[in-house]
Amino acid sequence: MGKSHTNNGGKMHIKVFTYSKNEKDTKKIINELLKNELQYIKEIEYKQFEPYWKFDDMFKTKLEVQFNEAFTQNEFARFLEKISDKWTDYGDSVLASDTTEGCNYIKEGVGLIEIFFN
Repeated sequence: MGKSHTNNGGKMHIKVFTYSKNEKDTKKIINELLKNELQYIKEIEYKQFEPYWKFDDMFKTKLEVQFNEAFTQNEFARFLEKISDKWTDYGDSVLASDTTEGCNYIKEGVGLIEIFFN
């Protein structure tokens, strides 16, 4: 990632497409994504759960995660590395997908994740 995406804490908007068929299974996958960051998370607010219209086995979820001040740029970089080995930086967001060329690893159950910065 070229530039700093965190200012020690702050809110991130996350859009994630998971290989799941319901809200319960989707939350399990998202909890697995966030479990190592719990000490940095102030609040998680789920904004949207819905089946993804293109695929029967995929769910689309939008959430906001409020991180505390201890969540530094280095912590953010480690967070991304735990999710996927290949990220595309769009400036105001980063995206990882299991269909991205060169992607060798993405967290189990995740098809695509995009993280937006305020």
